[in-house]
Amino acid sequence: MSGQGKHAADDALALAIAQGAAPEAAAKAVNVSARTVFRRLKEPAFCARVAEIRAEIVSQVTGMLASVGPEAVSTLRTLLQEEDGKVRHAASKTLLDHFFRSQEYGGLVETLRALRRELDEVKCRVGSNSQTGGEATPGGTGSDEAVSCGQSPRGSPAPRR
Repeated sequence: MSGQGKHAADDALALAIAQGAAPEAAAKAVNVSARTVFRRLKEPAFCARVAEIRAEIVSQVTGMLASVGPEAVSTLRTLLQEEDGKVRHAASKTLLDHFFRSQEYGGLVETLRALRRELDEVKCRVGSNSQTGGEATPGGTGSDEAVSCGQSPRGSPAPRR
């Protein structure tokens, strides 16, 4: 396969994987062997491309949802006035569920930001210790290993949620 043909196949394969296709299905869709797919899934650059494409997809979907969000909330608010108690109940439940989820999400985002700040501080301290001949923090077991394309640090599939 020519270099450009391989690049085009890799892009199509990365898109298929990013969209959630199983490796075998992605192989068939792109007309490559399943072995090729599994080989690509072990390549950090390929996995980074899959993650990049997936992030683009999520960003596009988020934008579309954000544009209709106010209308959806307005519709649910209107349904709160319906005479049918089942309709009011469903609208109330939906609004409250999403309200509490958004509150929980906001709290998780703040926690994640705080943890990232702490991690950056630790990395700075460890980096400055190693530059001055000091010891790194105890327990360094390779936890900084890159995890990509749904793999855990030990190479086995990451648990599904």
